[in-house]
Amino acid sequence: MLLDPADPRRLFIRVAYERVYESRDGGQTWQARWDGLGLSTQIISLTMNPARPATLYGGATENFFRSDDGGLHWQSVGPELTGQTVFTIAVDPHDGNILYVGATNGAYRSVDDGEHWERWGQGLEDISVTAFAFDRHDPRLVFAGTKYRGVFRSQDGGQRWQVAGPGPVSINGLLRSADGRWLYAATTAGFYGTEVRP
Repeated sequence: MLLDPADPRRLFIRVAYERVYESRDGGQTWQARWDGLGLSTQIISLTMNPARPATLYGGATENFFRSDDGGLHWQSVGPELTGQTVFTIAVDPHDGNILYVGATNGAYRSVDDGEHWERWGQGLEDISVTAFAFDRHDPRLVFAGTKYRGVFRSQDGGQRWQVAGPGPVSINGLLRSADGRWLYAATTAGFYGTEVRP
């Protein structure tokens, strides 16, 4: 679920095995926002650009979509992601023009609002990436959750990735504490937390 930071009554949701819906009355009524997504597209991940709330990004089972008009119309962008499932989308917290996705075959980065993508660093090739967590104070520190391989950590802004734990489990979500001290992981084997800075 996404909330428009400029209008708390405006919501977007991604519905499992469906696509995208919008509410402009705080969830009382919903409208389908499928124009451009096609009849068979299944949206897996959905993100709003916090600097530009009219720009939405949708990761699908076989490609990546962007809407520049608040979900009214969608277009397929990023041909480098065609054929991959896009599990997670993140807008760089330090630069709103940079996007990251976790997909079937690793992590990717775009510096042109999703038009084109390149592999993000070394160490996540051919590993399905499902979540990201960034450090608000240190742009070099990034965490990536994966399917079946646990959490990976980069200390150089995503150039190199190393296994960080908690073992051979699938990560459904990552969250940093507000003070940046803790990293939490929701996994297929339970909930984990670890201290990442004293």
